[in-house]
Amino acid sequence: MVIPTIPQPGEKVALTNPSANDYYVWNNLPTTAQYYVNKKGLPVEDACTWNSPVDPKGAGNWAPINIGTGKAADGNTYISIFPNLPTSTAQLDFNIEIIGDVNTKCALIDGQYTGGGSTGCT
Repeated sequence: MVIPTIPQPGEKVALTNPSANDYYVWNNLPTTAQYYVNKKGLPVEDACTWNSPVDPKGAGNWAPINIGTGKAADGNTYISIFPNLPTSTAQLDFNIEIIGDVNTKCALIDGQYTGGGSTGCT
């Protein structure tokens, strides 16, 4: 399912956060939400598709970054920023930071993760 979210620089965007206690369970595992993060400036029709006509190896399914969200059975929400590997090696051209009541800072700043390693942060 493709539901475009188009934030502007500095804008906050609410994301779906499935609850492990109340949402679909597959193979005894809770469902989380995964979001492709495309490079800036791509219009919806070029970014929210499986095969982008303008950036086939860096947009849509091949977007540089994924964001994952989920509310665990313990009531804690987990939010992750991670590279879209092995599907894509594209690099994101802007920064992302999770801001809120968090235990650990998680950000992607100038291509480097804060609060994690080369595989992302939670």
